[in-house]
Order: sequence, then structure tokens, then C-alpha cells
Amino acid sequence: MPEMIVLDYPFRSDVETLFNAVRDLPSPIWFDSGKPRSLQGRLDIISAAPARILETRGTSTLISD
Repeated sequence: MPEMIVLDYPFRSDVETLFNAVRDLPSPIWFDSGKPRSLQGRLDIISAAPARILETRGTSTLISD
């Protein structure tokens, strides 16, 4: 399995700049917590180039490389 890389960054209001660094990789995702527009927001999650993809439709889940 490929090595997973986890990087922690202090919160930045311009998180789009971080996403732009990975947007051209395979399967980029960005879960935006809404901060600072929402007081409930805490974490943004950015990821790309997954080793495996889980795709669920109804009660069926497909795992692909």
C-alpha cells in the first residue's frame, strides 16, 4: 500500500490556496467546514490521489484501486 501523508496546518481563511495545490491530482476532495462564515466550522479536509476508492450506492459498496 502506498505511504499515507498527513499534514496539519493552522487554520487559514484562504484554504482554497491549499486545495489548488492538489486539485489536478486524481480524485481531489475538499470537505469545507464553513469556517469562518459559520461559527460551527472547525475542520476542513483536503485529500487527493487515494490508494483505494470506496463508492457506495444504496446498500452496495465497491472498493477499487
